[in-house]
Amino acid sequence: MSRWNSTFYIQSLVEQKRALGIYASEYELPDNFTANQWTLLEQTATVLGPFEELTRRVSSSDAMAADVIPAITVLLRLLSRETEEDHGIKTMKGTLATAVKK
Repeated sequence: MSRWNSTFYIQSLVEQKRALGIYASEYELPDNFTANQWTLLEQTATVLGPFEELTRRVSSSDAMAADVIPAITVLLRLLSRETEEDHGIKTMKGTLATAVKK
C-alpha cells in the first residue's frame, strides 16, 4: 500500500486548502499554490483514488486472485475515460494506463 498512500496525503492537503490559505494570509506568508496547482492536485487525487482503493482490496486478508482482473478492468476504463476536467492530467492518465497494462 505504500505507493498509493500519497493519495491520502494529497487528498488531506486539498481538504485543508481553505485553512492553509487563511493561515498563510494571517502570517503574511507567500501563496502556497496557484489556483491551477490546486486544480491539478484535486484532479490527481481523483485519478489516484481508485488505485488506493484497489491496493487496499487486494492487500486485505480475504482478497482473492480472482478479484484482481475485474478490478484492473474497471481501473483501465476509468483511466481511458476522457472528460473536460482532464486538462493537465491526460498524460498522467495515459502513463498510468500503460503501466497498469504492463
